[in-house]
This record gives sequence, C-alpha cells and structure tokens, in this order.
Amino acid sequence: MKIHPNKSAQSHIPASHGGKYGTKNPDVNVIDFSSNVNPLGCHPGVRRYLKKHLDSISEYPDPNSTDLRANLAWFTGVPKKQIVVGNGATEIIYNFCKTFLNKKTRVLIPIPTFSEYEISAKLCECKISFFKTMDLSKNLQKFIMKIPRNGCIFICNPNNPTGVLIQKRQKISFIMVHVMLILIKEQNLM
Repeated sequence: MKIHPNKSAQSHIPASHGGKYGTKNPDVNVIDFSSNVNPLGCHPGVRRYLKKHLDSISEYPDPNSTDLRANLAWFTGVPKKQIVVGNGATEIIYNFCKTFLNKKTRVLIPIPTFSEYEISAKLCECKISFFKTMDLSKNLQKFIMKIPRNGCIFICNPNNPTGVLIQKRQKISFIMVHVMLILIKEQNLM
C-alpha cells in the first residue's frame, strides 16, 4: 500500500518560538519574552504541589482534564463544557483548525501576529488573507470590513509581537456583530 501524505503537511515548517530551543541569545541579562515561559522559573507554590504529588507522575493525566476544567469553570464562571484544555496554545490552535477549517474556509489574519495561526491554517489548506496593522484596536472597523463571509479570523490579545490589547468593550461589540469562527488567544499574565 502506498501512502500519500497531505501536500500541505509535506511542506510544513514548524514556527520558531524563541526560548531555550528557539532564538539563541548569548546575553544573560536580556529576558526572552518570545515564548510564554516564566523567565523567573517555576513558582514556589507549583514546586511544592508537584513535590507533594510525585507518586502520581507514573500515571497518565486525565485526557479530559476533568478536575482542571471543573476548577476553571468555578473560577471563571464559564460552563465546563465550553472549556478546552490543551498542552499549550499551539495545540489548541491546531486542534481548532483540524476541527473547523478546510480547503473552502477563508481565513483572515491580522499581521504581524502569532505565526501558528497562519501555519495551522495552511495545514488545512485554507484560503488565507492578511490584514496588515501594528495596532488592530485602532483599525478594527477596517478589519471588520475585510472579514470573509462564513470564514474564520484569528485574534491574539494582547497581540504577539506588538503587545497591543483590544479592550473588552471593543471585543464584545465586535463578536456580537459577527457570528462566525473566531479564535481569540488571550494571555493573562499573573
């Protein structure tokens, strides 16, 4: 039997994210924010929790993240069935694309932004358009006019690499006006 991989998968090039395995930076005084890794290391409370639960390391984690989703639902007020847990944002983005996008899907991506949006949409062979802006919050109305009918958009908030934040009132009015596939990646730094 001959195997014929998806053409877009054959030409797939993973994104570079910086950090320990990405961009090399010889200056130890420069903190690398190009990946979402805590430059201060593991939080002492997390370290204590992990030490306390070392015996469970030999077990596979719950594939449904039942306890985590229940706790997140309690903490956020969002129903548990609407919470998706993944091994980082990249896994969630790829799973989103595999689930909802295909060759016919038109995707709009504001750029510059997190590169995995484009790469994961390319793997699904989507029709991708770009909206160039350094500040989407100031160009939101122009962006809205470019949204493809029955398409998909990706919004990173705050945007990576510009750091621009779309305010809550802008997001709410934007989402209520446009019903389609939207993936908003928000980073809450604690």
